[in-house]
Amino acid sequence: MLRIHFTAGDGKGWAIDEDLRQIRLALRGHVRESSAALADVIYCPFWGNLAHYSKRLLRERFVICHADNPPIFYITQGYFAEVQPLVNLWVARSREAYQQFQALQLPVEYVPYTTDPGKFFPIDSARKSELRAKYEVEESDYLIANFHRDTEGTDLNRPKAQKSPEMMVEIARQLKRREQSFRFLLAGPRRHWLRRECQRRGIPYTFIGDEKILGDDFGENILTRETLNELYAIADLYVVPSRWEGGPQSIMEAAACHCPILSTYVGLAMDMLDGTCLFQTAESAAEKIERDIKTRWLQSLVPKHAGTFLANHTTEAMVQQLPSVLHSREAAIHKSNDKHPFRSFGGQIFYDVKRRLPARTPPRTICLLHEDSGCEDFENYVQRIRHAFLTEHVELHEASQREKNDLILLGCCSREEPAQAQLIAGKWEGASRELPGIVPSMAEAIRFRKRGVTVPLVALPFHSINAAEEPPSEWLIIAENDESASEKIWQALVRRVPVLYPVVQPYRGQVYHGGIAYASTRDLREKQDRPRESMQDLGWIPSIREGVRELRRVLEST
Repeated sequence: MLRIHFTAGDGKGWAIDEDLRQIRLALRGHVRESSAALADVIYCPFWGNLAHYSKRLLRERFVICHADNPPIFYITQGYFAEVQPLVNLWVARSREAYQQFQALQLPVEYVPYTTDPGKFFPIDSARKSELRAKYEVEESDYLIANFHRDTEGTDLNRPKAQKSPEMMVEIARQLKRREQSFRFLLAGPRRHWLRRECQRRGIPYTFIGDEKILGDDFGENILTRETLNELYAIADLYVVPSRWEGGPQSIMEAAACHCPILSTYVGLAMDMLDGTCLFQTAESAAEKIERDIKTRWLQSLVPKHAGTFLANHTTEAMVQQLPSVLHSREAAIHKSNDKHPFRSFGGQIFYDVKRRLPARTPPRTICLLHEDSGCEDFENYVQRIRHAFLTEHVELHEASQREKNDLILLGCCSREEPAQAQLIAGKWEGASRELPGIVPSMAEAIRFRKRGVTVPLVALPFHSINAAEEPPSEWLIIAENDESASEKIWQALVRRVPVLYPVVQPYRGQVYHGGIAYASTRDLREKQDRPRESMQDLGWIPSIREGVRELRRVLEST
């Protein structure tokens, strides 16, 4: 029987804790839990927790990590480049994430997100009036529910980019323009930003929790599953406005509770929901909601969503699937392991002590990659990196200054003989196949994978959104085979120009809500006539400071 060590959850009973509980349940009787030093497998429900273990220990074990988000987000984080060589198997929870892992040529298995139907289930309609009275909402209110966190970590003044509460505000604005009556039903911790926006804009809402907590309420306002189940029951609609998601869990929960759902094109939404329940713009969402307020058409799709949930996304589904994923790799697990428990135990203690001390390791050389037919865009990218480092008071040296420790090797990719290919082939002194590559986008990373570049990759754009008083109104239209599209997209988003991009290309991780995908020439013509106002406000680029932080992390960890 395999010995397995589970890394920690989130400690708050939230999504990662629940995922860990279900993993343990699915593998019960198939594995024996042990300490990390004695384990055959390190099993991580959230890959970021690998930072708590020494690289030596991880290299000597078979490491499995669940992907709570798709790689379009992960690849913007420096630590993702660091852990790629350490993870033997990624477990993707949505088909979107699975396809992206495959495109990056990382080992992956698809095991859908699941939730417990014993905790989320439909409540008899006769009780709904009683529950609305319990939560002090009117019987006549059309309740639009959302239970996602909407602030960035403990910074309660900044909207959480992933969850896109700005989209909720824009949907409300569109509904008010249509003179529709509705009320937001909000719950969960870190809802400060959206509550303030609702108050400022006169958007009616009900918050279930302690609204008097002005500081971080992550522990206090996490609700029980029983309470959430009741809230799904009284909601007329659940809306997922996110820019990216691995799940979210709320799609399964709402489906299990027979609550109608609308969602952006993220994660589980594309696996579970009827296509008519997906939207790309706030205007499209408002159209669908207005129609539902008048006709309740979304109710007709509830049985379909519930059926998909029961067939593929219950805890029992994971119990049936996950053990076979592990057992099918037992030979590889035993073959790859070269465990030395006492050495691992001592090394882990040393690593724990070292992590608490100020970092002293000088950064090593990394390779900067950029895909382009010429070098002009690449030089612009390099200049942005230089400026970003200068802004953050970080010293940056040229390739000729080989004696410096914090050296970045700069090169332009050409079809004849890419400088990166020279570096990866070891033609440059000191080069290593483990050195990460820096690319401007997920699309660039996939292109390099197709060319045989195998180094870990991290996507850092080093752009920032400009607050233009009168943003241009035209679309940027990206052709299907435009190899310089990444740079064009960043420049458009900086100028708040909305983007039309081919759905078959991996640009959604750049554009997010700053544009929409088209599927054909006819579809493109139709979408060019759509309103663009809200998309100009919903574009998003990681901040330059975040990019510098992630690049420094890459430099310091390799």
